[in-house]
Amino acid sequence: MVGDPISDDDLLSIVRAFFSALLSDYSLIDEEPAIRTNTTILLGNIASHLNEGTRKRVLINAFTVRALCDTFSPARGARIMALCATSAYYDVTEIATRILPNVVLLTIDPDRLSLDERFMNLFFCLSRFCFLGWLFLGRV
Repeated sequence: MVGDPISDDDLLSIVRAFFSALLSDYSLIDEEPAIRTNTTILLGNIASHLNEGTRKRVLINAFTVRALCDTFSPARGARIMALCATSAYYDVTEIATRILPNVVLLTIDPDRLSLDERFMNLFFCLSRFCFLGWLFLGRV
């Protein structure tokens, strides 16, 4: 072994620093917008390895708020797909108040090719929200 294992707090600070830098407003004018797309995909892939606190602080902000102002359509699509892929980590309140309002806004995307994907993912989010709502009410 070369060094000591990284603690969760250290890992959180490292992950947040790198992903914030890669997904920040500064990178929205980046000459290589595919980097934002790949960063989103990577964050979605490593979400299961992050602790719950880190997921709560990082995922929704990275996939919703910044997706609205990204000028690169594949990056917007990757963020919506990442939301769906990580949907098991969100509760009913987060889906209703933070995810669905942002996903609905992305359905008026000017990129016609990605609209089908947006509506499919909106349907998925709504289905998950309805299922969790029924679970919350004890009707499933």
